[in-house]
Amino acid sequence: HDLAWLAVQLQLAAAQRSGLPALVAAAAWDLCGVWLHAGALADAKAVAMAAIDELDAAAGGDDETLLALYGAMHLRAAVAYSRLWSTRDARTHLEAAREVAGRVTLPNVFQTMFGGVNVGIHATEVELELGHPADVLREAEGVNPAEIESLERQAHFWVVRAVGYAMNRRDDDAVRALAVADGIAAQHVRNRPAARQLVRELLDRERVQRPQLRTLASRMGVA
Repeated sequence: HDLAWLAVQLQLAAAQRSGLPALVAAAAWDLCGVWLHAGALADAKAVAMAAIDELDAAAGGDDETLLALYGAMHLRAAVAYSRLWSTRDARTHLEAAREVAGRVTLPNVFQTMFGGVNVGIHATEVELELGHPADVLREAEGVNPAEIESLERQAHFWVVRAVGYAMNRRDDDAVRALAVADGIAAQHVRNRPAARQLVRELLDRERVQRPQLRTLASRMGVA
């Protein structure tokens, strides 16, 4: 987190010197990501909301770069609010992002991967953070992660879906989903705390040995 914070601080300073709204918004998106990963939810929410206010005028325009960043910040806000257990706010920001996604055709603005598929992935994650097991799987059914050109996003979706399956006591499906994620981008799965914790829980609940689960545990170094 220290290295990420240093990089984003330099990015923010450069963006502000440029005076270009898109660069400032992209830096804010990255900063919000650092706060989310660090668990600083109040800071993440504040950055997201400030950026949304700054970009609000872009919502009525046709600049797709600014529109994509506007939608991406709504997704950041949705995740922050979901981790703060605010269902209404989280879903409000998701719907705002979904509406914007329908007007954006650019595939990847400033590495946000913003678009309909990523909105769907975030919707699945938000329901997981809110503790709604049935809604996790309901949202996941409407997402085809293969349509997004980011192995990290694809793997993230399958890990979230795996946790959703486990929350619904569908352990075999959870193992299969984890294996899919590992096959797509192992580097984003094997050291991920949520994935490792899930493997531990599945091992603890195991009544009949699952070879696929044991293989995943071995690859992760999880006893």
